[in-house]
Amino acid sequence: MRTRDVRLIGSVLLALSLGLLAGGEPLLDAAARLSGTEGAVCPYRLATGRPCMGCGGTHAFARAARGEFGEALRLNWLGAGAGVLLWAVAGLALLAFSSGAGGFLRAAAIVSGVGGATVFIANAVRWWLISQGGVV
Repeated sequence: MRTRDVRLIGSVLLALSLGLLAGGEPLLDAAARLSGTEGAVCPYRLATGRPCMGCGGTHAFARAARGEFGEALRLNWLGAGAGVLLWAVAGLALLAFSSGAGGFLRAAAIVSGVGGATVFIANAVRWWLISQGGVV
């Protein structure tokens, strides 16, 4: 891949990553107000009285985006993991943009794919254990 192409892709990936990190919770709050779902309760929680796998994910993502990783993990592993992975992708995109080396783009793809699957599975197992009355 040519250096110019790597820098272009890196800059677009960096801009998207930073945009998501900067606007995560405010954009979702605004969308909830516009759609009339502000303060809505999870249908799974309404039916079972227990939180679903994603409950707290938006707030966890917002905490991770601000660098509050411990608090993010306490709220929801999936949201926290998404925030951490997005920081990693942003860092790799910055390296790709500044160096022009395509290896950083490949690393970003691997980190997001493998990391995303790992975080999802870990969150699913944690949620299942909690829903069975276990403490995690």
